[in-house]
Amino acid sequence: MITPDLKPCPFCGGEAYIREYAFGHSGGGGFTASYEVGCSKCKIAFRENSQFTLKNGQPVFSANGFEKCTEAWNRRVSNENA
Repeated sequence: MITPDLKPCPFCGGEAYIREYAFGHSGGGGFTASYEVGCSKCKIAFRENSQFTLKNGQPVFSANGFEKCTEAWNRRVSNENA
């Protein structure tokens, strides 16, 4: 997993963290993982699930929670439509 540059907390300015929770098989050959991006100081967080299968050992996402979480965390009013 590539660690993205996370902006400071939009509420308190605290340092951001990212965590991954793997759940394993979700049936039909798929896998599920959950990602959380949050603030170490005020404890606010975003959590999203990923659904994926493996093809040649590489994940193929039908839902990418990692990208959703990091994009939501880094979004600010100044770049809301970006």
